[in-house]
Amino acid sequence: MNKLTSRKDVNRLALLFSMIYMVSYLTRINYGAIVSEIELSTSIPKDLLSLSIMGSSITYGIGQVFSGVFGDKFSPKKIITCGFLITTVMNLLMPICQNHIQMIVVWGINGFAQAFMWPPLVKMMTLLLS
Repeated sequence: MNKLTSRKDVNRLALLFSMIYMVSYLTRINYGAIVSEIELSTSIPKDLLSLSIMGSSITYGIGQVFSGVFGDKFSPKKIITCGFLITTVMNLLMPICQNHIQMIVVWGINGFAQAFMWPPLVKMMTLLLS
């Protein structure tokens, strides 16, 4: 990849990366924002629902290691795309989960997929910006 030299290209890249990070952040924290509502609508205790958040945090941390390894072997664009596709599917699956075990699994996979966004963005910044 060639370094970007045009101010316009740099600004576009900064905007794109900001949007990617914003969407990834929102799709990581949105479940935690509605746990109380899920508790009311499903009658699943909040402590069981909160396990999904903990599982996501654990798999996010584990995913960081894999993201680093894959980042050395694959294109950052492909890694980010894969992370976004998986997190999109997991966010769409969450409303159809019937119990807390399914929610833990789905949100854990989401946490793992989330780990595939930030490290490749940083790599792309180092490759494209001087």
